[in-house]
Amino acid sequence: YQRRVHGGFVCCPTMSDSSNVQIAVRMRLFNKREEEAKATRVVRMQNLAKGSKTYVMDPQTNEEKDFAYDYSFQSFSPTEPGIGEYATQDTVFNTLGLRVLETAISGKNICLFAYGQTGAGKSFSMLGKLDKPGMEGIVPRVCKEIFNRIEKDPNSKYSIDIQVVEIYCEQVNDLLADRKDWPPKGHTPKLTPTDGYIVTTTKRPCLKYEDIDASMRFADQNRSIGSHALNPESSRAHTLYTIEYQKVTKTPDGSAATTIRARLNLVDLAGSERTDLAGTSGQMLKEGNAINLSLTALGNCIKALSEEKKPQFRDSKLTLLLQGSMTNGLVIMIAAVSPASICYPETVSTLRFADRVKTVKVKAISNITTDPVAEIKKQMEEMRQAMQAEIDALRKRTEGINVDEVESKLKEEKADWEKETERLRLQLQEEQQRIETLKKEMKQQEELGKRQVFELQESETERINRANSIDGHWQNAIGGAVLNPENEKRPNFRNLHEDSRLSGTLVYPFNEGTTTIGKPNQEKNPDIAFNGLGIIKDHCMVEVTKDDVYLIPGLGSRTLVNGAQVRSKTQLRHYNRVWLGNNYAFVFYYPGKEKEGEKLDKKPDYNMAIEEISKAEQAKLGSAAQGLPPELKMRLCDAISKCHEADTISIELGYETRFTPKLLPGGEVRVLVKAEPVNYLWSWDKFCSRLASMVQRWQEMQTKRALSILPPDRDPFVDMDPQFIGQGYLFLQSLCNMLETEVNLPMSNYEGHIVGHLAMTISPCDKKGQEGPWEDESMDPFVENANELIGRTIMFKIKILRYRFAGTVYYENTFAGFRVDFPGSKENEDDDVWMQTPVVKECNPRPEYNYQKLYKVKVDERMLNYFKTGCVPVQIFGKIAESANAGPRPADFAGQLIYFTRLVNKIRDPSVNLDRAVLAEQVSDLLGLYQLSVQSGAKPVGSISNNTELEKEIRAKFNSWDTNGNGWLSKEEMEQAYASMDNVGMEHPRVAIDRVIKKYGLDADGKISYEEFSLIYLQLLKQ
Repeated sequence: YQRRVHGGFVCCPTMSDSSNVQIAVRMRLFNKREEEAKATRVVRMQNLAKGSKTYVMDPQTNEEKDFAYDYSFQSFSPTEPGIGEYATQDTVFNTLGLRVLETAISGKNICLFAYGQTGAGKSFSMLGKLDKPGMEGIVPRVCKEIFNRIEKDPNSKYSIDIQVVEIYCEQVNDLLADRKDWPPKGHTPKLTPTDGYIVTTTKRPCLKYEDIDASMRFADQNRSIGSHALNPESSRAHTLYTIEYQKVTKTPDGSAATTIRARLNLVDLAGSERTDLAGTSGQMLKEGNAINLSLTALGNCIKALSEEKKPQFRDSKLTLLLQGSMTNGLVIMIAAVSPASICYPETVSTLRFADRVKTVKVKAISNITTDPVAEIKKQMEEMRQAMQAEIDALRKRTEGINVDEVESKLKEEKADWEKETERLRLQLQEEQQRIETLKKEMKQQEELGKRQVFELQESETERINRANSIDGHWQNAIGGAVLNPENEKRPNFRNLHEDSRLSGTLVYPFNEGTTTIGKPNQEKNPDIAFNGLGIIKDHCMVEVTKDDVYLIPGLGSRTLVNGAQVRSKTQLRHYNRVWLGNNYAFVFYYPGKEKEGEKLDKKPDYNMAIEEISKAEQAKLGSAAQGLPPELKMRLCDAISKCHEADTISIELGYETRFTPKLLPGGEVRVLVKAEPVNYLWSWDKFCSRLASMVQRWQEMQTKRALSILPPDRDPFVDMDPQFIGQGYLFLQSLCNMLETEVNLPMSNYEGHIVGHLAMTISPCDKKGQEGPWEDESMDPFVENANELIGRTIMFKIKILRYRFAGTVYYENTFAGFRVDFPGSKENEDDDVWMQTPVVKECNPRPEYNYQKLYKVKVDERMLNYFKTGCVPVQIFGKIAESANAGPRPADFAGQLIYFTRLVNKIRDPSVNLDRAVLAEQVSDLLGLYQLSVQSGAKPVGSISNNTELEKEIRAKFNSWDTNGNGWLSKEEMEQAYASMDNVGMEHPRVAIDRVIKKYGLDADGKISYEEFSLIYLQLLKQ
């Protein structure tokens, strides 16, 4: 029969039975964070004659809730009484794994997925520790047992294939393929006749269990490489292991054969938790949003299935790929929970999710056939006919509608014709889109059907060749790491990862001599190439001698050993922790020299490496950190790390923006954004959001030769929101005598520098609210003694007249605001209690506001004291003018020369506080780009903008040297001009010019053009 599901048709055989989703809850040990927080256990379990119960106690009220499930596994303590029978990995496999195995070999699909917060133990239950016997999880044990049974059945023909994909930020990636070959936007799920939606990623034939083991290890290595390239903490993705099982058994006479097929979808879901508890920010915050979106979609689909409603599988890539499993086969869910009191909300949330899942009924259909090829072709044709029928029905419905005729008729009837015709247009548009989608899906399912048929008819030799071809690509995919590191005897780096299961999956051995590490480049690729954030061209070298190993950092590289920056040749010892760039964390192993290594209580892990960096940063804070609570110190160190990451991205993308954390009174951490020529503050949340976009932009740069220029409102380095410019305080003493006063209020920025003056006036008013001068002296509110005001009601105006910027103006759309906190008024920081002037849109050095606010108050002793000692905070804001947003370094030559101009003008201005070493490095980088263009035979086009004073200076200097007037300089003309350049810079001009010409090959043709001369001159100014 045919079963209609959302988004397509799935054709299935009729043999089926149905059962509820099976639920197993597993409680793990306390982790280090929970132990340090002195958490208490709030979960216990009880096995019953049928099923089990899990109890969780609210740590605030001691109220206990109970949940009934099929299985409960207590892996917290083997000795503590009253919390349930202790469960090992063997217990879990014997209870769940064997059922998974028996279901698969009987020809029924199965879906096993683990759910819970990050760190709850999902991966341990699913995969375990592959390198430790007895600690393997369900997935490897089931696979191993399948091959054990195959060995005992020589009369049947078996084929086992494995696919591994991850869903990261709603993008499907192939973990069995080289990351360099991944589609930029990931793989698109496609509809099949039998299995719902799948992705056509690498499917590796497995002839023995070791092939599956190797595939899982490579997938882990691929995930580790990906997290290094982005962020060691940013690897939270859903991982789907799909194992296709097929058994063909012939009759004794060989005249017929029975084929049993099954798909095992083994899903390791990413964790979902509160971002405040997990400390997520930046890229992790973006990942968390994507994870919560997909898990919410999964929950909605499960809820719809439990209520026998239509599930919206298309809401996420996760639910789309799980559609086939959730509607056909045995489904088992492992709910992993923490027993800690500090994780109580997440634990209850997980248990409630599991409670909802257990009500879902799923049909399990036996996939047994005598002719699988004919069965697939039949299902393809049935699906094609069903889809064609829907297309024909849609066409018939749309062909009978003429919107223009309907519109004309409705006008005659004076009905609501605009609304009705718009509805019809939208309906036609949606139905046309549905027709196109169905056509596309028909074509896809035809191609997938052919692929399935091809794989079914593939010979054993062809399968072996396909497996060998896949294996051949794996070594290149992991760079300088080794595929099988178990018996590595050479000194080596082993990766560290937040997920302990991924630590040690990448091993980089070093031979005797020197091994170079750095970013790939055209001149000479390093021995070990890393593309991650903060890795530079010649990042470092590892030197192996007969007795020792040394780490030699490259100039300007971020290279840390045991949390401390190293800038010179450093000897490495066994168990040293090494950081390269922002994200590459390693442990150094020195086989044979373990006794001479660090004496540690435990094996180094990722948390140890992170804590070392935090302690080093805290030590740098020095006296600034004295008296700060430990939690605040940690937060400040985390801010330093995140700002360093943002700086690195800014430099690599060619921006001049830099970031510095600032600790404000009250313990609030903000980020000072130095976007010369203006500086401003971001809140921590805003910075983290922008950092996520910066990381995404940096990732795009890794896959594209040139990034498209973003408009300012989409550029993460550009802030188009109104910015705080300065603040001052208006004192009210003149009101004690009701005297008019006008002040030029100095306005200071966050760093205490005066950035301008605001002209303000306090004007006393008479009883009618009128200002003086008064012809009738009795109307004048002046008093000689302030106490005369007590008991009287007075009126006065506060005026903001104009603002005068100090120095160059970089703001537009400016406005000023102030607030008066009278005694007894409700303390409120809301914007509506701030009085605000009109906005002056243009970029004006002296914006005129001419704003006034009339106040009427009754004076008592408190009010009078407020006039004597109180003040009114006044602030001025404005949007940064677009011309002040520097943007990234341009790629074209003419733009680079203009960029040079701006850099050199900054270098020449001693009043500007700059990181001159960074600017000089940027100039040198651009000269290097120019050198490459000369070597390739390309001639630069364009020049410095004619609107700059520097261009005029360079043009005048060039013309004075070009005595022949031929538009270029000869060697003789250069020599004649040397004398006029005496005392420029720190070395003689002749030496400097010869060095620049030689280094960059600028006189390759014997002539110095104007563009080449511009670069030489700029290089001299840089010095």
